[in-house]
Amino acid sequence: MRVTGVPLDDVLNAIADQNDAEIRGSVLAPRDVTTDFENVPVQDGLHRILGDQNFLLTYRQDGTLRTLALLGGPEEEPPRTRVVKAGAGQPSTLAELMQRSVPVPPGSKLARFLGHDSATLQQLGDVVRGQDDAGLRMEAMRAGVGAIDSQQDLRDAAVKALQGSDDAAIQSAARGLSGDRAREAVSQIATLSHTPEIRTRMLGVLKSMNQPPSTP
Repeated sequence: MRVTGVPLDDVLNAIADQNDAEIRGSVLAPRDVTTDFENVPVQDGLHRILGDQNFLLTYRQDGTLRTLALLGGPEEEPPRTRVVKAGAGQPSTLAELMQRSVPVPPGSKLARFLGHDSATLQQLGDVVRGQDDAGLRMEAMRAGVGAIDSQQDLRDAAVKALQGSDDAAIQSAARGLSGDRAREAVSQIATLSHTPEIRTRMLGVLKSMNQPPSTP
C-alpha cells in the first residue's frame, strides 16, 4: 500500500474491492491517509491505517477476505483500566490485553468463521457481542477464558485489572466488550474460568448486576 492524502473510506473500499469483500459499519474518525508499506498481513495493515478503531475480519473457505466489520463507538469503547505490570511484556492496559492474540481450536466452528486458528481477545469479544449463534459465542468465550487461564501473563493482568476495578467499572467494561450480552458474558466467565480470583470476582459482579436498581 502506498497512498498520499487519500480519504480513509476510499482506502478501505480499495482493499475491499481487491478482495471482493464487504465492508460493514463505518469509520469513526474520517481522515486522509498517508502511508507506505508492503508485504504485511491484511490485519496488520488495517491496524496501521485504522489506528484505535476495532474491526473484525472474516474469511471464506478459500482463505480470501469476506467481510471487514468496523466496530466501536463512544458507547462501546471499554475503559482504559490500568493494570499493574508484573513483568516484561505483560499488557499494561485493558486495551493492550484485548489486542493479545490467542489460539482457537483448529477445525472448530469458530476457526472456520474467523478463517484462522487464532484471534485477538477483542475479536473473540466481538463475536460474543455481535453473533446470534449461541454455539459460536460459547466457543469464543471458551477460547478467550481458556487462554487467560493458561497463559500466566494474561492471567496475572486480568486478575490485577479485576482487583483494581470496582463493580461499576467492570460492568461498564463488560458492556463495552459484549454490548447487550454483558450479563451473559460475565456469567460465562464466572462459570468457565479455573482461576479462583477471576471466578470469585466475576460472581460478585454478576450478583450486583442481578440486583434490582435502587429506588430514590
